[in-house]
Amino acid sequence: MMWISLISSKQVIWSKIKLLAAGVVGLGGGYAYSYWGTFGVVDALGPPPFPQQPYCVGRKCPITSWDSNWDRLETGQKCDPKLSHFEKNILIIRHGQYNVTGKLDEDRKLTKLGQEQMKAVAHRLATLNFNYSFVMGSQNTRGKESYSILAEHLDVQSGFNESLNEGFPLAPIPGSATIAGDDLYYKDIMKMEYAFRSLFKRPTLASAKNTFEILVCPANLIRYFICRALQFPPEGWLRWEIPHGSLTWITIYKDGSVNVKSVGEVGFLPPNLVTF
Repeated sequence: MMWISLISSKQVIWSKIKLLAAGVVGLGGGYAYSYWGTFGVVDALGPPPFPQQPYCVGRKCPITSWDSNWDRLETGQKCDPKLSHFEKNILIIRHGQYNVTGKLDEDRKLTKLGQEQMKAVAHRLATLNFNYSFVMGSQNTRGKESYSILAEHLDVQSGFNESLNEGFPLAPIPGSATIAGDDLYYKDIMKMEYAFRSLFKRPTLASAKNTFEILVCPANLIRYFICRALQFPPEGWLRWEIPHGSLTWITIYKDGSVNVKSVGEVGFLPPNLVTF
């Protein structure tokens, strides 16, 4: 009886071992099938769509090269070390929300929400406690209303500049089905480029203080200014999203280098005032 019981126990144990081995083999085979099957599918799709060589890098690469004399004000002279840290700051505000259904410019006035946006950004600029040189805005109705609110709350000189009016700099890449017309681009790009060259310059070597200037203009100009200031391909201007009443802060140093401190900042706006 004991011998029969022992045989039965051994049979049970051996059966369990065979089942376990079969499970391991099956799992391994299934994993191998899944592994090779998956990678077989990937291989069938061809090589991944990435270049075999790294992207162009170094000073000779047009993507990374920097034109230090971009504003044609590079003199080659060394700046007084005591004055070298002074900088020019350009704070660009997108005008507030406006009536987009208006057919004429005079009908495209700020909405009540747009007015609240400009009051909020005026408060933000005031809390920064900078000595602003001026507030300059576009000649569009919404631009005039926007910079007037800022000037009133900041007690600073204000004026308009026609070159800051709405426009389309150049055909964007990728393209847009809603923006077309080579004649439109040709006219507006000259105006926008004039605005950039007039307003974006390094501080002079003799500058003995930081300067802060406020521009109020449409989003398209802000997008273009960012690309030009950073020497990015300007065809990418439409890839930026700039909210109403937002703050974009660009700093220019005496050696011609440029730094963007913020783009489309709206952290100071309550959520119900954030619009695009």
